Amino acid sequence: MPLAEVVREHWRLVLLTAGALSVGYAVFYAVTTWSLAYGTERLGVSRTVMLTCIMAAVVVKGSLTPLVALLSDRYGRRPLCLLGCTAAALWMFPMVALLATGAPLLMFVGFLGRCSRS
Repeated sequence: MPLAEVVREHWRLVLLTAGALSVGYAVFYAVTTWSLAYGTERLGVSRTVMLTCIMAAVVVKGSLTPLVALLSDRYGRRPLCLLGCTAAALWMFPMVALLATGAPLLMFVGFLGRCSRS
């Protein structure tokens, strides 16, 4: 059975991949939840506008996933993952500044940048 073979022969890689994905999704949901609360409670932006900005960024990210997959085939997974993690960490500061404007287009750009590693 192929799945049993993968787990038996590559268990470390399976655990590493599962951990990396778990961390990525945890960060995505934490940032999204915080941003939604921050935008609605502190900035007074409607929940609908905040959710629209988030969902639009997720749709753009999803449509770019095949392109990023091709880039990872060309340049390697490790360099792209490291670049994505670094970009995501550095983007947090501009993202908060863009959210603080309360302007939907700028908030969308903030979320779009944040979706680079989720």
